Amino acid sequence: MSEKIKILYVDKEENNLTAFRAYFRRSESFEITTSLTIEEILTTPSVFHVLVLDHGTLKDGGDAVCNYLKREGVNIVKIVVTAYRDITALESYLVSGELYECLYKPFDFEQLGKVIEKAYASHFK
Repeated sequence: MSEKIKILYVDKEENNLTAFRAYFRRSESFEITTSLTIEEILTTPSVFHVLVLDHGTLKDGGDAVCNYLKREGVNIVKIVVTAYRDITALESYLVSGELYECLYKPFDFEQLGKVIEKAYASHFK
């Protein structure tokens, strides 16, 4: 892979961000940025290829940000991770294609990495 996949992972829990960075720190495929708030994507949305959002961030303004990214035509793949088993609220996003995938916590980092690579390949190649 010539270009690294630029990922922004947003989660309200620092320990989740730390674990994400630690697992992927040596990846030759990924360039990782993490944030406790969704506002990071508003400052430089076109820098990232993949946005990984904790489901809780959708309730804290992430939904509005996703709508903003769509309106502005920002080319970014969105993946949601959630600890909630009832994803009824996310189904319309999944069906419409606004979300690439929803993964349950605790997620397997290797699986998440494969989902990110597949999402990038289907969206950008």
